[in-house]
Amino acid sequence: MKDIQKVHKASYTNRRAAIFDILLKDILDRPSVRILEIGVYLALNIRYAMEKFPSIETYMGVDDYGKFRGSPYVGPTKYWANRKESHQAYEKAKAIFDQYGQELRRETSDAFFKKVDKSQKFDVVFVDGNHKYDYALRDMKQFYELVADDGVMLVDDYDNPDTPDVTRAITAFLNEYLPTIKRIEGVRLPFINSVKVVPISLVILALHKGK
Repeated sequence: MKDIQKVHKASYTNRRAAIFDILLKDILDRPSVRILEIGVYLALNIRYAMEKFPSIETYMGVDDYGKFRGSPYVGPTKYWANRKESHQAYEKAKAIFDQYGQELRRETSDAFFKKVDKSQKFDVVFVDGNHKYDYALRDMKQFYELVADDGVMLVDDYDNPDTPDVTRAITAFLNEYLPTIKRIEGVRLPFINSVKVVPISLVILALHKGK
């Protein structure tokens, strides 16, 4: 397997700075940039990006916000305690997207991919959706198709001890798609899980498409 060419180590506690100022700096220097984010949550990324980088023409978000029964993110110990809370989170995120004239789709990544025009390419695709192995691998394979030549796919939670399925999925994806990737970079970020005392860390990877 091709080595990761550079891992920026964590003096970057602000994950938005790590993503946009470090991993995407070259992309965002382009005159016009299109971004697709799978897994929006609190919509913190779009707010940071749109305020700082005027080159962003399109920023589309996709997140189902626990809309569908059986969501792994709704429950007493999950992101949202109940579906009312998840709907409120969606409304707040949508208001942020609306503020910047951008679109937030409340649907699953699979449903979005089935409908999206596959000729529509993005300079950046950020995959941070369902953390189960099958879902994570499918998201990476599907949405890599929408990454423009010389674009970047960002994947979150590599080497995060709380999400081992994501690490497995990223490894499986790289084993299959490595010949189409010209450069890999990463930022390791420390964080404290709400139910743990000792800080842990994860790596956000930037997979630069091209040969």
